[in-house]
Amino acid sequence: MTDDATTLTLQQAAAISMRDYSVGLSAGAGCGKTFVLTRRFLSHLEPGPHKTELSKLVAITFTDRAASEMRGRIREECHRRLQTCPSDAVPHWLDIVRDLETARISTIHGFCGSLLRTHAVEAAVDPGFTSLDQNASNAVLRHAVNESLLTQLEQSDEDAKAIVLQHGLERARTILERFVTLRFRVDFERWSQVTVEECLDNWTTQANEELREALIDLRRTPAARDALRLMTEFCPPDQKWLGPRRTILLEALPEEASTENPAEILQAIAKNASLSYAASAKYWPSPEIHQRVRDTLKALKDLAGAGAKIKFGDEDDLQQAAACGLLALRVARYAVAAYERQKQQAGALDFDDLLLRARNLLRDSPRVQRSAAAGISLLMVDEFQDTDPIQAEIVEALCGDRLINGNLFLVGDKKQSIYRFRRADPAVFTDLRNKLHEDAQLPLSMNFRSQPAILDFVNALFADELGDDYEPLIPHVEQLSPSPSVEFLWATPAEGEDGPVKTAKDERRRIEADWIARRLHQLLHDGVPRIRMKNPETGQAELRTVEPGDICILLRAMPDVRYYEQALREYGLDYYLVGGRAFYAQQEVYDIANLCQFLGDPDDDVSLLGILRSPFFGLRDDTLFAMVQNSGTLSAALAAAPPENIEEQQQEQVRNASLVLAELRREKDRMPLHHLLSLALERTGYDAALLTEFMGRRKLANLRKLIEMARQHERTGLLTMADFVQRLQQAVAEEEQEELAATHPETSDVIRIMTIHKSKGLEFPVVVVADLDRGAESRLDTVEYDSQLGPLVSVPAKFGRKFEHLGKNLFKAEESRQDDAERKRLLYVALTRAADHLILSANLEAIDKLSSPWMKILAKYFDLETGKPSLDEETGAAIIPEDYLLAVPEVAVCTSQPPLPDIKKESLTGLLPLNQLADELEQAEAMVLPDSLRRFAPNSSKRRQFSVSELEQIDAQLHSRPAAMLDQVRRPDDDEPPMTADAATILGTLVHAALEQVDFEDFGDVVALVEECSLTLADGATEEIRHRAAEMIRGFEQSPLGRELSTARRIFRELEFQWRCSSEGDTPLRYIAGFIDCLYESSDGTWTIVDYKTGRTTHHGDEAAQLAAYELQLGTYALAAQQLLGRLPDRVELVLLADDCRRLSLEVSEERLTAIQQRLSAAMAVVIDGAVNH
Repeated sequence: MTDDATTLTLQQAAAISMRDYSVGLSAGAGCGKTFVLTRRFLSHLEPGPHKTELSKLVAITFTDRAASEMRGRIREECHRRLQTCPSDAVPHWLDIVRDLETARISTIHGFCGSLLRTHAVEAAVDPGFTSLDQNASNAVLRHAVNESLLTQLEQSDEDAKAIVLQHGLERARTILERFVTLRFRVDFERWSQVTVEECLDNWTTQANEELREALIDLRRTPAARDALRLMTEFCPPDQKWLGPRRTILLEALPEEASTENPAEILQAIAKNASLSYAASAKYWPSPEIHQRVRDTLKALKDLAGAGAKIKFGDEDDLQQAAACGLLALRVARYAVAAYERQKQQAGALDFDDLLLRARNLLRDSPRVQRSAAAGISLLMVDEFQDTDPIQAEIVEALCGDRLINGNLFLVGDKKQSIYRFRRADPAVFTDLRNKLHEDAQLPLSMNFRSQPAILDFVNALFADELGDDYEPLIPHVEQLSPSPSVEFLWATPAEGEDGPVKTAKDERRRIEADWIARRLHQLLHDGVPRIRMKNPETGQAELRTVEPGDICILLRAMPDVRYYEQALREYGLDYYLVGGRAFYAQQEVYDIANLCQFLGDPDDDVSLLGILRSPFFGLRDDTLFAMVQNSGTLSAALAAAPPENIEEQQQEQVRNASLVLAELRREKDRMPLHHLLSLALERTGYDAALLTEFMGRRKLANLRKLIEMARQHERTGLLTMADFVQRLQQAVAEEEQEELAATHPETSDVIRIMTIHKSKGLEFPVVVVADLDRGAESRLDTVEYDSQLGPLVSVPAKFGRKFEHLGKNLFKAEESRQDDAERKRLLYVALTRAADHLILSANLEAIDKLSSPWMKILAKYFDLETGKPSLDEETGAAIIPEDYLLAVPEVAVCTSQPPLPDIKKESLTGLLPLNQLADELEQAEAMVLPDSLRRFAPNSSKRRQFSVSELEQIDAQLHSRPAAMLDQVRRPDDDEPPMTADAATILGTLVHAALEQVDFEDFGDVVALVEECSLTLADGATEEIRHRAAEMIRGFEQSPLGRELSTARRIFRELEFQWRCSSEGDTPLRYIAGFIDCLYESSDGTWTIVDYKTGRTTHHGDEAAQLAAYELQLGTYALAAQQLLGRLPDRVELVLLADDCRRLSLEVSEERLTAIQQRLSAAMAVVIDGAVNH
């Protein structure tokens, strides 16, 4: 484009030329907002009477990179104008070019830092303050929290002791760190005065009000109206299974019904909106009506379930939850003070300080505000949809009384607001834009990035989803690439005899990655021109074939990126991973952390072991073993002469390690850390050694990045080498996000893989949005704060019991709504990155079984099997709004593995055929296995932990009787055929998994639950096994035990225990570990252990024999429960699920338990003596 007005679109021209009013520009994806920002900036520098001084133009961008890009574009345009302008204008543009480096183009943090330095006295800051980046501020924060908490504990502060006793020392630190990061949002003064009772009253009032509104909204939904009509017309009141449910729904759903006790009403709707035992179509007039009822009740259940999730908990839960948050807030005040004190001592400010102090300065000092506003003729702010209220206050203060009358040029797009985790709020952009003059609230919707087919698809998908004020993207060019430009790639499991083979999520994800790699291989080799380019000679647009650098794979999250990397490698496709969490998982990071840890603590043999085995010194395991044998510890061995029984070369390496580490220890307190690490590299050649390893260039780049991080770490002057080590160790443990060092230039011709957040502001000719069916993930932290709800801290579980937290439930409900809205915007951002070709990919259990909100949105508007618009089941009309329907593009759908030419993966990756390796192995000379590689015999005498099943089998051998078992022996009254041993095992595992997850208060759709649990089984479960499992769960629901569990006070399922079975003075202490199927406290306060059995018993009718077979197991559970509860359980029961949930109770007496302990001791003695008969 040129600056000639004829080349501007009407929208661009309006935004650039508007002078009477401040502009609020809503700029859609790919609509050239950077171009408009640049031209608007330059328009104020044009020579003439209305020229603006460069120093009075301020541009604020979202990132440093965006600021650099904008400055570069302005410089390029200035140079172009120098070449084309009249001779009398040359001095003008030369002056601008010379002064351009001083132009006030920066991020909001950079601007605030400059403002504070200019007015340092009024802001009460050191004008030479250091700006802490995120890593440095986190390190200072942890240091301050640790110091503060330890000081409080030394002073016997009751609150500090209480929080450590409640959460443990490490968790307490984490909680306080979180409060420090939230410090500017927390009203410490207000909430430190609030009592537990006042906090609970506040929560309860808000919960009832929200639930009442949710109930009213639910009753107005089509699902509620349809349910009322269908249940009235087609469900008889006397129907055995649905009659009671019908009655409850007809009372709860009418709009005029009572809203008293909304929580109970919503729970009743959620519990009864299912077909239960009337799930079969035979109970209904027709299959069509049955399906409509089923779908309507499911929709109703989902709506009611969302409200019913706001659970109150009992009085103890409420008290604990409120007290926990208020306690943490009181202790956190000291941590915040310590953090502020340490920053002040270092003359440093973090990013939040820059914003808050700048806002406070402008708010509290009218003179500074007037001075700052007078120095700005035009304030331009980009990406305003990703800002927070504090930044909005700063912008308004800088504009002063000219906020509406031309001082502001605001650019944003609420459809692209995706940074809530950084406090971004799209409402901030909307609210400030709405304050501007109506004529200056301008759109920018002409898209210069994408082909029309892609834009038509995006508009059809989001026109309704993103609200009534959705601004459609208008293509600037005609469709050039071949149709279809949009593809659905649905990776589904292979077909088996009984339909699709059941596969776990990870395996489905691996299949999807394979399909993507195959499809990309097709695109790169099919010779079809798809990518637009400008002919350098004619200037006309034409097409070329796809190249690797055109392609970008976008993921919402990176935890499973390895599957996509592996698939690309297998098909010989070069790629580059942008971002991710891989940096702190690299071995070179571990090596540097080990080195620093050892230099700080020379007695740390674990760190020393890591250093000596690493490329720093390259000692072999047999050398290290010999060193320890001779000297007892590695640190002692390093100070002694090398062992004589190792190779001479290894002896020399031991001596070198001793000398180098001694030198580094001497120098560690005399030089900066980054110099110390450079010295280590110089003495050891570690960096050169890395280059010889696989992906050596990447490892070396990571090493250099790590040394630069060490340099940045020391800039504050507050942090030591120990703090750096702690920072690395915590980052490793928490899988902190940090991308690998770059080894490819941005223009490399390789496929890129990145998160959608990383892709913001970028575009790619070919985009694959992968893993679309990934379930929604909550970002809710253990610690949260809300101005209305106060401090919210999760109460730690006790003995497996989780406390209900009303405050966090309320917070979670609102967060869920906000997250749902942001997920839609995130999908919008992902799809609008594509310029020429868009592929949407997912791994699906089946086309009609969708997990994620994204896939449900797609299925709402498009038929996933045909790619055509979805139709309303009742009216037959398309769901896509009529205004966009005619433009819906052709969508290709792939539901089978993309074919490739008849080539082998080995030829794609350059690997040698396996048969060549076989020839090499046949010709190789056999060697004796070194002692260091031989298997060590286990030392049974030092066993400390035993399993219940292991001891049960040994006990059976000692008493010459078969081990306890339930088999599939058929009895005369059996209606079902016997099962194989493997099938019986799968059945038992499946039933246990379902009983662990089912809600005893509302069993819900048992078949669906069993189906879901079956996916976690490695061996899978046949239809017969799933049917039997569902029947057992249904029988359990109707049994007395099922009803008893529905009213239990507390329930612990699959309760893991470790029972100390040796006396206090015994050495070593020995433990028996296992899992109790169910331990629950009844409404009358009694405790019961339940052990489920799914097979047929070999002692049918003989209750004593049945209990005797499991006496050792049940008795061990009773002893373990005694350790947990402080007393023996009141009942210990064996529940035979296959025999109508028959309950057999084992009498728990001191005499019996003593005998059981003796049997356990005898069995353990057999193991310790190594006399186990396998």
